[in-house]
Amino acid sequence: MKSQTKIFLALMSMSACWVSCSNSGKFESNALASVTESASLPDTAMEADRVIIKTAEISMDVNNVEKSIQDFQQMLQTVNGHVYHYEIKNDKQYQTEVQQSFDSNMVINQVYPTGYLKVKVPVAFADSFISNVINMNGKISDFMFDENDVTEDITEKKELMIADVQARGKGNKPTNVEERYYDKETKESYIKRKAEFSKVNFKTKNLWFDIRLKGTSYIDKQFVASSKSYRTPFYIRAIQSLDNGWYAFSLFISGVLQLWPFLFLAALIFLTIKKKWHKLIFK
Repeated sequence: MKSQTKIFLALMSMSACWVSCSNSGKFESNALASVTESASLPDTAMEADRVIIKTAEISMDVNNVEKSIQDFQQMLQTVNGHVYHYEIKNDKQYQTEVQQSFDSNMVINQVYPTGYLKVKVPVAFADSFISNVINMNGKISDFMFDENDVTEDITEKKELMIADVQARGKGNKPTNVEERYYDKETKESYIKRKAEFSKVNFKTKNLWFDIRLKGTSYIDKQFVASSKSYRTPFYIRAIQSLDNGWYAFSLFISGVLQLWPFLFLAALIFLTIKKKWHKLIFK
């Protein structure tokens, strides 16, 4: 009986060990797969295998913005490209408003259409796509093409990923809180560096092109209903006039009441002067 118990306990211990090893092995297997992928990148010492991010910007004057955007869409289909940002604007600048009839007005606006596209094109088709854009029916006002060498940057991210995996691979299974915290930090660092590496690696596979379009301005005419002029009814104006007149009269009375001493004194002075003047005349 005791031997059966010992065998059962041994089997349970082996199962628990196998489960813990399999869980910890998931991170390592994923990490090794990413490291294997990153290890295939070119070495920074090889000048012919530099890692480049290509970007371009262009501003064009076109006749019709909507038609030009459709032309870009057709061009992108031939090179497996993709538009990941659209903008179309028709900015209106108010000009004037004139009366067209007794019940309608005509509003005249100057419209300035613009468009903005962000596209990505596989690097293999970058040169041909740029050539097609330059040859489009439009006037180029500004064009810029740039190559950003990120070989050292992406190599650094690759080496840091490998260092994280190797640092965790050298350690044994965490047995205390400090080791578990260190193991957690290593995993988070690896995930963050893997995300940064993947982002830069993805950018190197495409040409990133910003396209700004400026269309020919045109006049836009709109007919709107004219507002009917309304007047205040007579009885309301009459009541308001009476009220305003009474208010003005009350102000006058209030002023007289406030100035009565001065008025009384002025009257006495006037009568005194008049009396003296009368005596002088009839002497």
